[in-house]
Amino acid sequence: MDYNRAYIFYIIVVNIAAFYLVAFLSSYPSEQARKSRVELRAKQDDIIKLEALNEWIIRSITSGLITLDDQGRIILFNPASERIFGIDARLAIGSPVTDILPELKPYCVIPAVSDHQQKVSQTFIDLPYKRSDEREVFLRFSISPLILPEMGQKGQILAFQDMTDMRKIEEDMKRVEGLAMIGELAAGIAHEIRNPMASISGSIQMLKEGLDQDDVNSRLMGIILREINRLNHLVNDFLLFARPKRANFRNFDLHQLIIEALELFKKSGKWTEKLAATTHFDSPIQMESDPEQIKQVLWNLFLNAIEAMPDGGSLHITTHLLDDQNVHTNNGKMVEVKIRDTGEGFSDNTLSHLFTPFFTTKDEGSGLGLAIVKRIIEGLDGSVHGANHSDGGAEITILLHPSPMPSA
Repeated sequence: MDYNRAYIFYIIVVNIAAFYLVAFLSSYPSEQARKSRVELRAKQDDIIKLEALNEWIIRSITSGLITLDDQGRIILFNPASERIFGIDARLAIGSPVTDILPELKPYCVIPAVSDHQQKVSQTFIDLPYKRSDEREVFLRFSISPLILPEMGQKGQILAFQDMTDMRKIEEDMKRVEGLAMIGELAAGIAHEIRNPMASISGSIQMLKEGLDQDDVNSRLMGIILREINRLNHLVNDFLLFARPKRANFRNFDLHQLIIEALELFKKSGKWTEKLAATTHFDSPIQMESDPEQIKQVLWNLFLNAIEAMPDGGSLHITTHLLDDQNVHTNNGKMVEVKIRDTGEGFSDNTLSHLFTPFFTTKDEGSGLGLAIVKRIIEGLDGSVHGANHSDGGAEITILLHPSPMPSA
């Protein structure tokens, strides 16, 4: 009886254990399948995100991207290609590239496996292209093989860049370089002209002294000397404009410099009793700049001012030390110098060409005075502009840094 109870208990325990073992073994594949489904779903999400990222990269890049299959049909035509070629992607996809872009026919060789294609794939190609809206663009593109794993080459990838603006910049740079070369040549010729003019002027003066001083000879010799002097002034002004001197920075008192320049100008013979000068100086201004070049600027502006007042008038010189936080300098300050006359002021045409070289409204002017002023001031990292004053007359405003700007 005891044996039967032990046996029955044993059978029950074995069956219970078997049931748990079967349950465990049957739940394991289910758990593994569940984990596999979760991992698969995560990988699918990653693939979807990666595809979306690739799609947005292709849509966002500024380079045109065209992909062809092994038959030369377009299978990708990104938005940048639409902008560059002015062609809707819906019209391009599925069509042979040579039908949509006939200009590419010499480069898109089908089948692509050829020496020509390999050579093209290794280089950039420049291609002028006229869009349907008659706008001409200059393109630079490359061709690469579309290679799929275990399948080899199955098409081509064409990458385009719109180089129209860059081409214009390159042409402008070449034009500027050419103008600079012409300017150097002109400056060299002007420099060489000065020596013969000095010889001619000296010879004419000697001839004038040796000839009979009748009215005709005296008048002719005077005309020759006057025109030689005028030509010499023009050459000197041109050389000063074309080859400005290197700035020699040193400390000086701006107001003392202005007073000295004004006194020197008054003694030059160009000043008359009909002219008056007034100065309105701000608090003492100590500067570190090139005083000789600033003197040259002041001389040119004084000369322009008195020439604008042939019947007399007033020359006003004012200075201010501007403290403006919007001024991006090493100390937030700028020196303002204003030169004003009481003449008729600038006409609209003159204002639009105020600092243009060789533009002048004077019969005997070279048109380089204000151009030299602008060239010198900009060389000192300053700025200059002109306007008509509200009380009448013309006014030139100069802005200068009180000390040299730090190099970039």
